[in-house]
Amino acid sequence: MDKLTNKLQLIEEGLKSFISKNKDIKALLSIGSYSQGAFDSFSDMDLFVFTDKPADYMSWDDATWAEPLGKIISRRVFRDRGDGVDKNKLVTETGIMYDLTFVPMNHLRVIRFYLGLKRRNLQFLLPGFLKNGIGTAVARFYDTIKRGCHIHHDTIGLGKIVPYLRAAYSQQSPVFPDKKAFANSYNNFWQSCYTASVKLTKGEYYHNLLLYDNYMKHQLLRAMEWLAITDDPSVDVFFNGARLQQWGPHDVYERILPTLFHDDVLEMQYCLLRSAALYQELSAALAQAYGFALNKQFEAFVINFIEHTAIPYTRRRLSKV
Repeated sequence: MDKLTNKLQLIEEGLKSFISKNKDIKALLSIGSYSQGAFDSFSDMDLFVFTDKPADYMSWDDATWAEPLGKIISRRVFRDRGDGVDKNKLVTETGIMYDLTFVPMNHLRVIRFYLGLKRRNLQFLLPGFLKNGIGTAVARFYDTIKRGCHIHHDTIGLGKIVPYLRAAYSQQSPVFPDKKAFANSYNNFWQSCYTASVKLTKGEYYHNLLLYDNYMKHQLLRAMEWLAITDDPSVDVFFNGARLQQWGPHDVYERILPTLFHDDVLEMQYCLLRSAALYQELSAALAQAYGFALNKQFEAFVINFIEHTAIPYTRRRLSKV
């Protein structure tokens, strides 16, 4: 038996035992590579566990519920503030990683109720704040399953909800940038780029990497996503830059690599310049497509500061070491 076959067998047997041991589990659904036919020896298992007792899985002192999945050698317990759900991330001694999201049954009941209204075009009956909140949550759940899902266990009719969810949301248009969203993203990038260069001159390398370079990369990614859906509204833009080689603008993946920070502080300043050059190209294309304004004066100010102040200063400081 090869490694992949053995891994799949361990997972399938573990899930059966997991469901059998934890009677409160009403449904179990997987997403990601397992459900898309792309599972390999390095893939993890992304699971949605529908239960009336999500709190039972969040105790740091008791993880006996996870024993059927294998001997756990690492466990992380946390709440995803964005989605408002409880999560566990596990690693077994065989190297299998499990990412479990615990969905309270009342959440599923809300989804079912909302889809029932949507089917009859009666969403307007809900107060605006409630309609928007539930609608956003349901759309977010659709985003997690739209590329494929596999139902391992179902006692609540999940198999009927998923097809309707796909039918209801698959024709939605992507969210194109507007003037305000573009301006905020654009200014975030250039201000972060300037701050990053200043912080580097002060020796704040680690803080810079975790904070300002992170801000810049997020805005680079946002510009790539916007350009991709502008060129082709049907393109599948993956979460947080995943599979960028497939959907990103031409050659952009190769051009991102030289923007990554490393252990040479002078080269870090040049990384900022390369990031700036790439962002200038992306933002200019978006500005042309949508008629957005660019702050060329501030762009030039930042680049001039890096080239003529930060880099010479860094060279002088390093020469004294």
